[in-house]
Amino acid sequence: MDKLLKIDKAGDSRLLKEIKKSLSMKLDDELILFGGKDYLVIKKIQRPSLTERFKNLSRKVELRFKKEGLGEDMVSEAIKISRDPHILKIKEFEGIKIKSPEVFRKDS
Repeated sequence: MDKLLKIDKAGDSRLLKEIKKSLSMKLDDELILFGGKDYLVIKKIQRPSLTERFKNLSRKVELRFKKEGLGEDMVSEAIKISRDPHILKIKEFEGIKIKSPEVFRKDS
């Protein structure tokens, strides 16, 4: 987009409208601004939507579970255990990988 705008009484609002229009800006879009003494570069930050980010994360988790050999039944059991307020969980870590979770009843 090449456009010459003269800043006058209405120039401020026209400039903002031109930026929004040329970058197809929507609510909550983000911009990065950088420049020098006599120039300014405005760049729209391209980020996937929250839905797309969730789908990407879900795919990564699913692939990791498959790689580790964790089936749906194991994941369901782990969720059930983690939600039980009567169980104290003690986990040993090797890096970021759980080595062997041990489960104890709080009331015992």
